[in-house]
Amino acid sequence: MENKQALLIGATGMLAEAARRLNADGWNLVLIARGREKLDRLVASCANPELCRAAALDYTQESELRCAIREASQARPGISLVLAWIHSTAPNAPGIVMNEVAGADGLNPFRYVHVIGSGGDPEPIRIAANRYPGCSYRQVRLGFKVEPGGSRWLNDSEISQGALKAIGEDRDVQVGLLEPRELRP
Repeated sequence: MENKQALLIGATGMLAEAARRLNADGWNLVLIARGREKLDRLVASCANPELCRAAALDYTQESELRCAIREASQARPGISLVLAWIHSTAPNAPGIVMNEVAGADGLNPFRYVHVIGSGGDPEPIRIAANRYPGCSYRQVRLGFKVEPGGSRWLNDSEISQGALKAIGEDRDVQVGLLEPRELRP
């Protein structure tokens, strides 16, 4: 059985539903996001808030990110799942997360589920994941929906459902359409 320790980064918005579902399924969660109030609301909305630990920080602050993950790893050893919505404004953050979760020997087994927008380039993170023998990299590519009357970006529920599918089926998932680009909202 999988160790049910998860680190979620950026989970207070589009991934809040996924966080609540993982918590309801018995996962111990470490939640990292910028806003303390949003984090507190998310924890309060969870079925098992005692299984949640929240750290309010900006993941572009690399030393704070390292410290938060180290503290989380000490409090809940053996993080087996990372669900991360990290923007390209923090190009080093995914590598920092993987390095800290992989442990000193780099062998801690974990899945890194990377949520990425339609314009993002997942290859640098996939390459970084290959440095850690215990890391299984999965991605959730976000696109758009075409409906009568036009197109729209995905809503929070659709994004969370895609993330949960990637976790549950342990595979890459695309949510919505990536092409044709001229139909993007």
